[in-house]
Amino acid sequence: MRKRSIIAITLSSSVAIVALVAWLNRADIVTGYVDDALKQRGVNASYDVDQIGLRTQRLTNVVIGDPARPDLTAALIEVTMQYGLSGPTIAAVRADGVRLRGRWTGDKFSFGAVDKLLPADDGTPPELPDIALALSHASAAIDTPWGKIGLGAAGTGHLRDGFAGRLALRAPRLAMAGCSLDATEAMLRVKIERQVPILVGPLGVSRLS
Repeated sequence: MRKRSIIAITLSSSVAIVALVAWLNRADIVTGYVDDALKQRGVNASYDVDQIGLRTQRLTNVVIGDPARPDLTAALIEVTMQYGLSGPTIAAVRADGVRLRGRWTGDKFSFGAVDKLLPADDGTPPELPDIALALSHASAAIDTPWGKIGLGAAGTGHLRDGFAGRLALRAPRLAMAGCSLDATEAMLRVKIERQVPILVGPLGVSRLS
């Protein structure tokens, strides 16, 4: 009995020590896991680990793609987890200072190295993620066959119902089907109700020919 008690105490102590060491070195463990995942997908990325906890993980100075011309940068990305019977899931994301570079190929969007991190297209209709999002100081530069488009966005709320924010659009010159638009600008209010995005606001063009 005594021997079993000693073994149990030793095992318990060993598990506690391993757990403590893992907790103290959680940033290195998470960094290694993320680095391995990025390597498997062939994604060049860098980031700083600011906080790793049971509920909140925060990365800063995120760079994805060629450092000389990255496809995505972010000053901060914070992920909040929730736990249920099916395991951990992402409940909310907070992102600040996001800069995204992409292009419209005529039938879909492409965002360079970021594409390798997105879920594979299985043919089902796309759905908005079941998460809450807080987005600030975000922008995107999109190349299209008709010209360059710049976007700026900010907002908060659940992406399937309740998100509200603002979207700014600017395009120096757009040309398509024999028509051209100069200095196109739009300042729009954005809201999502029952998975339906709604845009409201003015769109202006300095010259249409």
